Amino acid sequence: MKYIYILLISIFCLALTGCGGGGGGDNGIVLTPQQQEFADVVYAFATAVNSKDKVRAKNLVSSDVEVSSPDFLKNLENFLDKVESVNFSINNIGVRFIKDEEEAEILVDALISYRYNNEDCTIPDRNLEIHVERYNNSILGIKSFQKYRNEVSAFPPVLE
Repeated sequence: MKYIYILLISIFCLALTGCGGGGGGDNGIVLTPQQQEFADVVYAFATAVNSKDKVRAKNLVSSDVEVSSPDFLKNLENFLDKVESVNFSINNIGVRFIKDEEEAEILVDALISYRYNNEDCTIPDRNLEIHVERYNNSILGIKSFQKYRNEVSAFPPVLE
């Protein structure tokens, strides 16, 4: 009889151990609430691109983007008009303040990958620097999309 109780208790404990499960896949990156606010702009931009929502995507871009990446907005609109399907994803995001938190300009380092139309158009993953700034005291917007060290980003590609 003792043996059965010990066996049942052991099975119960093993079952509970298996129910623990893992946490959420945050890649070990912990962002402060201020950093998360800026990262959310980048995630919202990716969602807008994936749903081909030109208005939302353009609203998440600062008017200053044209200074660092001429024709970015025009290329973005052209891309979203001409692409049949798009899968834009952001991974391994890191956020650091360029200026202090009150001036609110940050640099988001992210591994970006995107595919469009078909597998033949796959573009390899790119590490991008995305400057996000606060302007008009509350609105957040993407100021620049660039590869490391101020090289022009391959996103958005120009489609014929």
